[in-house]
Amino acid sequence: MSASRRNLLLILTVIVVILLALGWFTIPLATPVLAKGEPPPNVIVTLVPFIFFLFGVILALITFIIFLATVLNNRVAESLYRPVTIILVAGVFIGVLGMIQPLQIGLFKFGFLLLFISTLGYIVWSHIVPRGTRPVEVGTISASQVEQQEALHS
Repeated sequence: MSASRRNLLLILTVIVVILLALGWFTIPLATPVLAKGEPPPNVIVTLVPFIFFLFGVILALITFIIFLATVLNNRVAESLYRPVTIILVAGVFIGVLGMIQPLQIGLFKFGFLLLFISTLGYIVWSHIVPRGTRPVEVGTISASQVEQQEALHS
């Protein structure tokens, strides 16, 4: 891992910790003691911990994806990469089926969990480049040029 990538991960990790700590410490400020049925005095203030936690968790996921991509890029065999991708997509499909079926609440809960885990897994896994994948050049190119390049590399 390069020094610049290590520094980026360190900075992102520090920011995540700061955001989560701010979220944790603002909970008492944002939850005043109210009488039953009384609305909170300021809705924006009560959202502050949620916003800190939300951005902290999203940034933590981004940091995790960068770390995993740095460690695994060009190290995962294509024979492993494709089956894992297929399993994750199948998990999304089965999770959706579990959530839309009207028969069992247990299947709904299982479907939600499976959909959630499979979606997060696919988001992370899709950022990993398998071994032997050639880089794609960015720019304008016609369909015939793509066909010619594919024919050359086949």
